[in-house]
Amino acid sequence: MDNVTIVGGGVIGLCSAYYLQQSGYNVTVIERYAITDGCSFGNMGYISPSHFVPLASPGIIAEGLRYMLGSSSPFYIKPRLSTDLVKWAYYFWKKSNLGTSIKNAPHLNNILQLSRALINEMKGNIGDAFDMEEKGCFMLCKNKKTLEHEFDLADEAELFNLKVERLNAQQVQALEPDVELNVAGAVLFKDDCHFNPGKMMMALKSYLEKKGVKFQLHTTVTGFEKEIKSYQQQLPIKENLRQTSL
Repeated sequence: MDNVTIVGGGVIGLCSAYYLQQSGYNVTVIERYAITDGCSFGNMGYISPSHFVPLASPGIIAEGLRYMLGSSSPFYIKPRLSTDLVKWAYYFWKKSNLGTSIKNAPHLNNILQLSRALINEMKGNIGDAFDMEEKGCFMLCKNKKTLEHEFDLADEAELFNLKVERLNAQQVQALEPDVELNVAGAVLFKDDCHFNPGKMMMALKSYLEKKGVKFQLHTTVTGFEKEIKSYQQQLPIKENLRQTSL
């Protein structure tokens, strides 16, 4: 079996190790810290089949310009003189149209639904040790115009075989009796789910160790040397690893 080294023990690194190990590779994960914290432990742990509309879509430019002014917004980009940034902004603007959005939504939907199926499969393999909640996502709408737009998205979601429920203000309040809500209504996207990302990381690491995946923690990769058929990672104290793939 080929040897594969993964540099980085975040969620992407561990998931890569998970699938490579299943495919029969000998896997080593190198992480410069301990796998106990970092952004993979602090994200939402949110699986979102409902978010099938591409970010580059009609209306996003005006909304994005407003977001870009606030450093705490979800779309903040630090202003700077950069040819790459200008080029990216131009192509983003060019693609933010209805035709491109309609064309790309099915592909994004396929990726999101695959992610949903794979997390279920992973839960079955490593055990439900990460508090997975399959309750969906409530999209609350303050006014009628926003609610109508969300209902339109619900129509599109059903075309992708997603399960949705349209709710008026009274129905929303009945579902959340302990909170006084001032909303026009909501859409419940039932396929969405979330879990505890920290517990997910620890459960996945434990599973991988039991399956023979090796971890080199508190280890920094300082360089690479490419040989004819392999890579050699340069580690501190002149310790090198010779691997087929990186």
